Amino acid sequence: MDNKILLQRLKEKIDESGLTLAEVAEKAGVSVRSLKYYFKNERVPKVSYLLKLNKVIEFKFDYLYQFGKYEL
Repeated sequence: MDNKILLQRLKEKIDESGLTLAEVAEKAGVSVRSLKYYFKNERVPKVSYLLKLNKVIEFKFDYLYQFGKYEL
C-alpha cells in the first residue's frame, strides 16, 4: 500500500470538510503536530487514529486504502 496516496486522500477529505487542521485535531482529540507529521509522510497513521478522524470528517476506509473502484 502506498502511504502517499492514503495521506493525499485523507488531506483531500480534510480540505473538503472546510475545517482547518487545528479544528479537525481538536474535535478528534488528536494533536495538530501528529497530523502534520502524517502529511509530511514522516509517520503512518494507525487505524485507531483514523477512527478518531473519521468521527469528525467522514470517509470510507476502502477509499483511503484504495480498495474497490476508487482511483485518483
